[in-house]
Amino acid sequence: MKLLIDADSAIYKAGLSNEARSYRILCDDFVAAEFKYMKEVNSWLKEAREKDPDAVFEVEKHKEVGPLHHSLANLKSLCHVMTEIKHKDRALYISGEGNFRYDIYPQYKGHRDPNDKPKQEKELREYLIRYWDAEVVDGEEADDRVSYMQCMAQEPTCIVTIDKDLLNTPGWHYNYDKKTLFEITTEEADYNFALQLLTGDATDNIPGIKGVGAKTARKILPEERRNEWKDIVVGAYKDAYPEDWEETLIRNGRLLWMRREPEQMWDLTL
Repeated sequence: MKLLIDADSAIYKAGLSNEARSYRILCDDFVAAEFKYMKEVNSWLKEAREKDPDAVFEVEKHKEVGPLHHSLANLKSLCHVMTEIKHKDRALYISGEGNFRYDIYPQYKGHRDPNDKPKQEKELREYLIRYWDAEVVDGEEADDRVSYMQCMAQEPTCIVTIDKDLLNTPGWHYNYDKKTLFEITTEEADYNFALQLLTGDATDNIPGIKGVGAKTARKILPEERRNEWKDIVVGAYKDAYPEDWEETLIRNGRLLWMRREPEQMWDLTL
């Protein structure tokens, strides 16, 4: 069995685990509060603004980065974890330049702060290319490449990733965080994709249907009706976007779809 490894997430995990982040809340140039996590910042700001709606706050982000050899050691360890199901035949992929999704929707991943990337990302990428023969994927994401490599393979393969988006791809999967090996059928992969069409993907700034989260999506499209997913999803989009439902659905589908063939663009015939 050949391992198809989406290594983008490993770069982020290895780099960010070697960084200490903190947030300062300033008011009139004075430090009003300091926190380690953004959720604590948001909670504090909500309470403070309820007490004083006219107050003006500024949030400063601070980042301390550990030595590069710590990040490289983290990444090396993750590489061994990703390949621990003991198959010597493997291929690692990392995303390069360009991504067709930005042409479809310029706001794709638009809410992400560029400063949230690992400071040592460049060095970690170079390590994977030099020592693990990682292939750089341009024009699309590493996710897409491992997805259609699996769908088109003439030999047994297994996708290695922690990215939930690849649950839209049929075949064998290995989650190296949870250390779980499992198989997804084509029917299950299509159902996972349909649920994403309903919810969108906040992480990538892809809108779905307003007010529809994971629980509501499963009520709209229960598992026992998953073979009817196209009709149900189309109906939901017609209700939510009566004037441009088809355009919106096709756009979201192309943003969320993990390609099963090279250069494939999703539409309702797939």
